[in-house]
Amino acid sequence: MTGRPGSGRSTLASALRQVLSIEVGVSPGPADALPDLWCHTLSGPPRAGDTRIIDDLPAERTVVVLTKADVYRSGPATHKAGADDAAWPFGAGAASTAARCARALGRPVLAVSGLWAVAAPTSAQTGLLAALAAAGEAVPDLDARFAAPTGVGGDDEGRLRAELLRVMGGGGVELVLGELRAGAIGPDAAQVARLLRGASGIGALRAHIAACAGAVADARTAELGMAADRIAAAGAERAAAEQLLADLGRGR
Repeated sequence: MTGRPGSGRSTLASALRQVLSIEVGVSPGPADALPDLWCHTLSGPPRAGDTRIIDDLPAERTVVVLTKADVYRSGPATHKAGADDAAWPFGAGAASTAARCARALGRPVLAVSGLWAVAAPTSAQTGLLAALAAAGEAVPDLDARFAAPTGVGGDDEGRLRAELLRVMGGGGVELVLGELRAGAIGPDAAQVARLLRGASGIGALRAHIAACAGAVADARTAELGMAADRIAAAGAERAAAEQLLADLGRGR
């Protein structure tokens, strides 16, 4: 995982570990070790440093992600099952920014919310969400305004509001409230977590990673062949190394 500090790389790395069970290391730029795949995180249009890093990575084994896509608000209020809408539930700004990044880099850029992918609200936080939905509260454009209690959530309302912003952000609160009001989900923490994970874009990222499998296999084969070349040239375990080279189609 590469990307500038503050670009959401650590949160996305956690999402890849927790949701996709992928072993992930985090580095500002290309690491000394040779991973199977690189994922570069952007929080907005690429800067010169981002472009330099991406240009140094193998294109066929690199995915680029616009993280924090949840900060782009005003997506559809309710997800329609089966709807083919790559921008949902992020606002139009997420799709346009990802497209702008893609044009600048000359490669696809996926909009993903790492925060939503790992969101794990508590029952108390979910209870406040249900109370807010029942009261018909809207989420202000500024998160700081949402943090102010309005009297619908009891003595812990202020603390729970602040926790919700940390767990899912204002965009996540807005999405969940819309789904609660529509009756698409109930006031259950597990249902809220599934909603946010499904809306996070991590599924599209999974498909993009899977599409790199062939390039990863080719790279592993090439690396194995180079290691066998070195062993055969050194004379150590030469017969075994040359047999491996023959099996790889690189016999002398």
